[in-house]
Amino acid sequence: MSNDLIALKLEKLKALEQETSRMEALPHLYMHKHYKWSHEFENDFETRMQVVCSANQVGKTSTLLKKIIRIATEPHLWPKMWPNLAKGLLPSQWWYLYPSSDIVAIEYTEKWLPLLPKVADDDPVFGWKEIKKDSKLIGIAFNSGINLYWKYYSQATTMLQSGSCYLMGCDEEVPITHIPELQMRTRATDGYMFFVFTPTIGQRFWTDVVETRTIWPNARIWQPSLYDCMDYVDGTKSHWTKEKVKLASDECISEVERQRRIFGKVLPTDVSGLQFASFTTLKNCRDASPIPADWLVYAGIDYGSGASSQAHLSAITFLAVNPDRTLGRVVRLWRGDKISTTAEDVVNKFEEMCAGMPSHSIQSAFYDFSARDIGTIAQRRGLPFLQANKGRDHGKSFINSLFKSGCLTLDMWSEDMKVPGLDPTHLETYKVVTEIEQLRENANKTSAKDDAIDSMRYAVSAISWAWEDIRKFSEVTTAGAPMGNTNGQSKKPAVDERVQRMLDFKRGARPDDGFGVEEELEFWQEQFDNV
Repeated sequence: MSNDLIALKLEKLKALEQETSRMEALPHLYMHKHYKWSHEFENDFETRMQVVCSANQVGKTSTLLKKIIRIATEPHLWPKMWPNLAKGLLPSQWWYLYPSSDIVAIEYTEKWLPLLPKVADDDPVFGWKEIKKDSKLIGIAFNSGINLYWKYYSQATTMLQSGSCYLMGCDEEVPITHIPELQMRTRATDGYMFFVFTPTIGQRFWTDVVETRTIWPNARIWQPSLYDCMDYVDGTKSHWTKEKVKLASDECISEVERQRRIFGKVLPTDVSGLQFASFTTLKNCRDASPIPADWLVYAGIDYGSGASSQAHLSAITFLAVNPDRTLGRVVRLWRGDKISTTAEDVVNKFEEMCAGMPSHSIQSAFYDFSARDIGTIAQRRGLPFLQANKGRDHGKSFINSLFKSGCLTLDMWSEDMKVPGLDPTHLETYKVVTEIEQLRENANKTSAKDDAIDSMRYAVSAISWAWEDIRKFSEVTTAGAPMGNTNGQSKKPAVDERVQRMLDFKRGARPDDGFGVEEELEFWQEQFDNV
């Protein structure tokens, strides 16, 4: 063998050893093969909101970790990702969120360490070290200048209010109560939010994001099933064979679980047992906007001490109503999570929330009369506080009827809303959405999470709604023939049926049971006419 050929072989061997060494040193680039969806997700450095809602065990977390490590160790990507970043500054603070702190130690050992670069500690780009506080591991500092901190959904929302964040990775299904605050952390930085989860909770919010695409329309969504993970992007077969997928499918305990865990479908929790089953985010949530000058505003106040984890919380709702009393909007809502409140604190919060609204529009505030100190303090300050009607079934039926007709909506915080100076802590309507989507008919009142709902109920119950006009409005706005119609002709219930319905109501039955929205609104109008 000639010396030249030997030299060539040695050179190739050296190159192969270098490549092997690089692959071992940078496992986030070489350890795993890509599926089509994971290749697209990992290489998208432009879309600011990205969601992977997938089947179980398809590598969604590992793919997100690889993507984060790659961005942290490839500074050439940063100018394009953050073009407005001032010269000399780095996109330094990142967050990675888990359901609870208990998971971090396991995830760090089992998933982070195998993927983090295996290089010298002082490597200027790929080097990294652990960030600890009081000997507790809280994050990773990359030598490139990126500091990644772990946060948890189990933390109170107020614990997520400090600092701006340039990139955020969210592992598992994020509770809707945290999302507005997390968005605020990335808004000022033109930051990125990456979500990966299997939809096991069934929050309706994620149904609207992933399935109907009515929320976050600019987000990029991947929804891979196990069947989508049978082949790698290079054409080779993965470990997910047809037989293995079928076995996983057969082991699901229900069709709902099969749809979620095999196909990554977001299926909302069964609404049949919910107290407010007529509520949908598509129909009853809207971007916040200024309150029209001729609308009147009423408040509902529910008092709770919040002194312990079991104690009820204080909540305040502001309801704007149009002059015809056919439309209502929840325009402000606050709930005092994990803070102790006195009666004076609640009255102070009410006055604080009033500051951003036209003073002439605020008519009355209806409060829980069992909290008599609130009424006393308000009276001394000359505030228009009145005792609320606490009839639970009465107010609940009102709200359900208004939700069903689309005449009651909730103003939601949005980047695009046009309400200058609105304090986000005064528009926590996402909290009442969470309560609405989880409160069941059989809930124990002493432990039910319904504080925001109660404050809304006090305000809604105080209004003399124009039910007949609402019914007409519903006829115009409801798509297709209204419920109860035949061939486009209105078919009213027989007189004896309507009388029986009113008798049933007085005996405790729900007036909306078995009837369409028009008949239900007609029923409420009759009740008011007979007062």
